[in-house]
Amino acid sequence: MHQSNLSPERLAQLSPEKRQLLARLAQARTPLSAESQIARGAAGEPRALSFSQERLYLIDRLQPGNPLYNVFEAWQLSGSLQTAVLRQALGDLLGRHGVLRTQILETDNGPVQTQVPAVFPLEQVDLSHLSATQRQTEYEEHLGAAIRGPFDLSLPPLARALLLRLHDDEQVLLIVMHHIASDGWSRGIFSRELSQAYAARLQGQSPDWPLLPIQYADYSVWQRGWLSGARLAGQLDYWRTQLAGLVPLELPTDRARPAQLSYRGDVERFAVPAELTAALKALA
Repeated sequence: MHQSNLSPERLAQLSPEKRQLLARLAQARTPLSAESQIARGAAGEPRALSFSQERLYLIDRLQPGNPLYNVFEAWQLSGSLQTAVLRQALGDLLGRHGVLRTQILETDNGPVQTQVPAVFPLEQVDLSHLSATQRQTEYEEHLGAAIRGPFDLSLPPLARALLLRLHDDEQVLLIVMHHIASDGWSRGIFSRELSQAYAARLQGQSPDWPLLPIQYADYSVWQRGWLSGARLAGQLDYWRTQLAGLVPLELPTDRARPAQLSYRGDVERFAVPAELTAALKALA
């Protein structure tokens, strides 16, 4: 938010502290420098992982086959569905977003990612002939197996699809991706573009999308270059200072901690008083 974009009425509603902060932010705004601009790399060129990708890669190496970082979404589809067109649409997204067809390999200088050609896997299972009870059981088993299925980060693509047919005009489409190639925000993009691609392919056309200026691998290289040297050293020194002297907090629990994590979490619901909620909002 830039101060010049606020109306006088809106500025008047801000506290003096917020107006001062807004003024400092406005003064700090400067044109993008050369180091702030992300360059597009050549397709198929090995690139460094981003810091978040490297973290997920390390977890995958420590716990191979752990599906904890599989992200997924399912849609219930009603009406006629042309599977061949759906395959084309999935292929369109795979071609557009190189991170989904990324191959991650270990090298002497650490892991690198490369965008390679791949086909979007689409498994089809017909449950329409089963009884209602059997259909529900099979539905849950197939869905769970697809969600929990591990990814091999060296074998792209890092996404797969499962199409479950429940009735003649009712199907469920499940998309599973590894978190190293997707996140919550990306899922919204994927959903929107899959709908656009399917609609275009139904008309015998390619999706009318503008060319993406960069791919995620381009950002990864930029991030590595930007957060390095003195800038990285300053960040690390800051947190070393902030965290110096901390000791582990041992909280009492009602049972012994297992030697190996099970990841079997649960949800505890409780009410927060309105006064506390208002105080937290004011603090934030």
